[in-house]
Amino acid sequence: MGVIEKISYLLTEKNITGAKMSRDLGFSNASYSQWMNGRSNISSASLAKIADYLQVSTDYLLGITDNPSPPGQKEVAGNPDSEVDWDKISYAFYGEKKRLTKKDEDGIIELIKLGRLQKKVQDELNKR
Repeated sequence: MGVIEKISYLLTEKNITGAKMSRDLGFSNASYSQWMNGRSNISSASLAKIADYLQVSTDYLLGITDNPSPPGQKEVAGNPDSEVDWDKISYAFYGEKKRLTKKDEDGIIELIKLGRLQKKVQDELNKR
């Protein structure tokens, strides 16, 4: 199932119309229609808003994972059970071994997710 099909499926499951989602997220009905008909691509920022609205991860919408885990769940490289060597990441982040704050850890995870999302979107665009 592709991105559009997943969005459509989730809207149906949650009993939400595309028009309501568009209105709630500030998208024009024309943009939504173009996305759903394949005449336009969804930007990464819009995809992130849609994922948040539908309470799923962007990785799920993009087909990177079959787990629709809601945003905010710690997940690294698509694997929520992966072990992270925060000491190495701390050194890369600060240039020295220093304890990362929870906020730093969450920010780094979000950057990793954003990088994967951008790569996935670029790969999809390159296929066309």
